[in-house]
Amino acid sequence: MSKTVEAITDVKSAFKCYLDVALKNKDIIPEPEDLNKTRKINISMTKDRINNLNIYAKRLETTRSGLLSSSTDKLLNGDIDMNQKHI
Repeated sequence: MSKTVEAITDVKSAFKCYLDVALKNKDIIPEPEDLNKTRKINISMTKDRINNLNIYAKRLETTRSGLLSSSTDKLLNGDIDMNQKHI
């Protein structure tokens, strides 16, 4: 069994144990969060960086939020290497 499959099996087992105990204790079990729900955040950037983001987003026919969101997805998926030196 691969380590990934073993880890998933362990997580499922731990969650089942949690549910069993929570139900016995009549604990409130929270509904799962919708991770795709849009949330507002506050970030700080210089005005020129924000202006450049707006220009680039407009060129790509998206919004500043859309640009930041898709860039974040690419970074987290490994499509962007932050350690790579750009010329």
